[in-house]
Amino acid sequence: MEDLKIYLDKDCPRITEETHLKELLDGLLDYTQIEEGLAVFKRLCRYCFSFYPQMTAEYIYIYRDLYDPDYAKDYDDEESDEVE
Repeated sequence: MEDLKIYLDKDCPRITEETHLKELLDGLLDYTQIEEGLAVFKRLCRYCFSFYPQMTAEYIYIYRDLYDPDYAKDYDDEESDEVE
């Protein structure tokens, strides 16, 4: 994880291609279960948001759907309200 932090510090300001940023976010999703991985994921999301807000939002929703039980619960409650 330390190598990734160094990579982001050094090279991230030069990375603006959407596909490359998607690959980084995809890979980081696997590490968001650990505090350090989540911190790096959030940091990269903040960076990406200025270039690709829609893509960044999609990755945040993916993270929440996969790993944030409070978000999933709130989302399920909203869906059940819409069905009624």
